[in-house]
Amino acid sequence: MGARDITKSKNRKVATKKYTGKVAAEAVKSIGNQLRKTLVTEQLATAPDAKECITCKSLKDLVINFHNTLSPKNQGTQGAAIAFTRLLRKMRESDLETIKAVLKDKKNAKILPQLLDIAAAAQTLPAHKAAMSTLKFNGSLELPERYLISLSLATHPSGPIVKDMVNLFKKGVQNEHLSETLVLTMSSLAHTMSNMQSNASTTRILHKILKDAKYANYNVLGQGGLSSAFSRPLSQDKSANSSFSNMLEIQSGLLKRSTVDVFVDVDDTRMRLLSFGMFAGGLSVFGGEDAVDDGEEANAGIEITLLNTQLRPYVFFTGQGELMGHVWSGTGSERTTALQATPD
Repeated sequence: MGARDITKSKNRKVATKKYTGKVAAEAVKSIGNQLRKTLVTEQLATAPDAKECITCKSLKDLVINFHNTLSPKNQGTQGAAIAFTRLLRKMRESDLETIKAVLKDKKNAKILPQLLDIAAAAQTLPAHKAAMSTLKFNGSLELPERYLISLSLATHPSGPIVKDMVNLFKKGVQNEHLSETLVLTMSSLAHTMSNMQSNASTTRILHKILKDAKYANYNVLGQGGLSSAFSRPLSQDKSANSSFSNMLEIQSGLLKRSTVDVFVDVDDTRMRLLSFGMFAGGLSVFGGEDAVDDGEEANAGIEITLLNTQLRPYVFFTGQGELMGHVWSGTGSERTTALQATPD
C-alpha cells in the first residue's frame, strides 16, 4: 500500500513522492517520519447520542415505571399527564393479551381506575375488549361507570366499540344508575360518530324541522316566565380564549332551569368545556296563592356536561314526599360530590 505527495511546478510538471506501507497505519507513519511530525488518525464517522427509548419498553414495564405517578394522590399533576400520554401511545400499539394482563395484575389494583381511563382514551378494539373483560357490570358501580364516562369522551370512536355498547345494553344491566350512564355513553358515541362525517345526520334533521313553520315559531320555541342570559370573557391568551355564559329561567317566581357554560375558543372553533345546570319542576304549588298547578311531579336536580358529553343527572328528589323528607331530616344541607376525578 502506498501514498503519494503530489506537487506542481511552474511548468506544470507533476512530481510525486511515494510513501510505503502495507496498511494505512504504516503509510501514515511513513508520512509523519518524512514530515518530521506526529500524525494522529481520527474517525470521521459520527455515532448518534444514545438516548433511552421510553416507548421501546413493554406496556408492563412502562406501567411499573409510572406506577407511583398514576396514584390517586398525584392526579392533576404534570407528571400524571406525561405518564398518561406515554402509556396511551403504548397501549394503542399493544395487543389484547398484553393489555388484559396489565389490567388484571393485582399489583395495579390501586391504579386500575387510571389505567381504565387510558384504555378508554386509546379507542382501539384490543384496549376496549381488555377493559370489558376486566369489568363486572353487574357488580360494583364505581369502575364500570368510570370507564363508560371516559369512553363517552372519545373523539373518534369505532363502529365495533359502539356496537359492543349496544349489545351490552340489550343484555341488560341490573344497576339502574349504570344503565342510565350506559345509555348516555351510547348517545355520546353515536353523536360523535355522526359528526365525523361531513354530511352530519343531526344537522340535516334540524334544518329540515326548522323549515316547517309549524315547529319553528315563537309560540313553540319561546319560554314563558322570567329569564336572563349573558356572556362574559373568562381569560384571553395568544393560543386560546375562554368565556362563560349564564342562562336563568324563572317561572311563577320559582327556579325552573339555570345553566352555566364554559367555552374555549381557538381560531374559528368553539368547544364547550363544561356545562353545569340546575333544574326544578312541579313546585308551582309553593309559589303562592296565585300559582297554578302545572300537573308535574315535584323534582329537582343538577346536570353536568363535560367536553360536550352529558353525564348522568343527579336528582335531588322526586315527589313531594321525598322533598319533605329531606326538609325534616336536614339531609339537604349536606354536601354531596357530583363529579370527582379519582375515587376516595
